[in-house]
Amino acid sequence: MVTQLIMLFALLFTGFALYRVGIFNKTVDLGINKMVVFFAFPCMIMYKIGTMEMDPVFVRDFALVTVLGLASFFLYTGIAFAYFRMRGITARVSRPARLSAVVPNNGFIGYPVALVFLGQPGLLLMIAHGAIVLNVYAFSFGINYLRREKEERVPFTAGKLLTLVLQLVTNPVIISILAGLAILFFGISLDNVAGEYLSAISDMASPLAMIYVGAVIGEGEILKSFRDSTLWEISGLKLIVMPLVTALICMWLPLSTLVKAVLILGASFPCAAIPVMLGQQEGLDYEQAGSALLLSTILSVGTIPVVMKILTMILPL
Repeated sequence: MVTQLIMLFALLFTGFALYRVGIFNKTVDLGINKMVVFFAFPCMIMYKIGTMEMDPVFVRDFALVTVLGLASFFLYTGIAFAYFRMRGITARVSRPARLSAVVPNNGFIGYPVALVFLGQPGLLLMIAHGAIVLNVYAFSFGINYLRREKEERVPFTAGKLLTLVLQLVTNPVIISILAGLAILFFGISLDNVAGEYLSAISDMASPLAMIYVGAVIGEGEILKSFRDSTLWEISGLKLIVMPLVTALICMWLPLSTLVKAVLILGASFPCAAIPVMLGQQEGLDYEQAGSALLLSTILSVGTIPVVMKILTMILPL
């Protein structure tokens, strides 16, 4: 885990340095943004899902993580938004930053941690939590929540519902999830050139996303991440409140040990890059979300090991 965190910081610093020396600029950042969100991530998701091996018990656990993970994201949304209102700081928290308090970085950090801590089955369930749950949430509720910042409030009609559904099913990320499931269930082999291509793109997706986020951080003043009390509150919600709430709920549910571990661990990771990327694409204030990602990632060096230690104490892993 320490190696992965060091690598994460190295990639963030790479993007930061490339922006500060002038190799990257805001135009380049936006191009990388779209390349990762609409091409690299879909390739990664399709390959990861398409190369899974699942038995009936695992299919059940995979479905449970998907359904309960999505439900938990909406629970986290309610908790985070209620907290911002209660504290009276909603106006000081940009919409991308509000989403940052909800969605975890369970791709770049989550996959290697799950593999080391929970083995191959845990990795595959974390893919359900990261590739499916996070992206369905981000490209349904998340992107429409961001777009409402620029739109006048209008009644929710059947037409708007149809538009939402069409946006969801035609999104490259959602298409890649469906394509991956089709490859898996129809037994289509990826042991060929196409599979090698998807694998190569898959390997570069998360590192490229972290380089992008580093470049976004380079656009602003990095010390603001440590001076802004609001960012500490966002990080506290993400790293402490969300995993604690998840653990309290999971302990009472009749779930397998592995499913409980994935849901709790999946809630404990720092802020994800997706709110930053979507915020830039929608022309909103995305720098605060990038700063929250940086601060929460630094703090997660201490919080993730604590969560893992607690899991070994309360679950027979």
